[in-house]
Amino acid sequence: MRRWLARYSIDMPLLWLGIALSSLLIFVADTLTNFEIAFAVLYVAVILLSARAGRPRAVIAVGISCGLLTVLSYALTRYGNPDSGLTNGALSLLAIVTTTYFAYRSETAEASTRETQADLARMARITSIGELATSIAHEVSQPLTAIVANANAAMRWLAADPPRQDEAKQALNRVVAD
Repeated sequence: MRRWLARYSIDMPLLWLGIALSSLLIFVADTLTNFEIAFAVLYVAVILLSARAGRPRAVIAVGISCGLLTVLSYALTRYGNPDSGLTNGALSLLAIVTTTYFAYRSETAEASTRETQADLARMARITSIGELATSIAHEVSQPLTAIVANANAAMRWLAADPPRQDEAKQALNRVVAD
């Protein structure tokens, strides 16, 4: 897990910088080209890059910002036929929304899988601790049971009429040996 965290802290700022630069370049290109060119569809790649971060909310935020940049670019574009630009913008928005939805679903499923795997690992550790405790309890109780049995035998030998001291002595020697 630490290796993943170290990699995360190094890779993720570069990933977000790449996402921001890609979004900016797509926005500029979409704004400077004609309405007839559906350049905003490339925001799909930005959304898919954001899904690599492993944060479902970040995917939603990137998807919303890409949609807003698409609408802003449509408002700022001065070249071409606005009707075809509206169609291309709608198609781009549809692609952005669809990609955001599926990337979000994928990330939430992966997050759920990671959480389930962590729970499973925790349960495996708890089970191992339980098995170890059972083994220790058995190893401790077995000699104690032998000691109690030998002490009880010694008591019976001494309580017999006449007391059988040799037998009691052997039982007590076994208690000392255990």
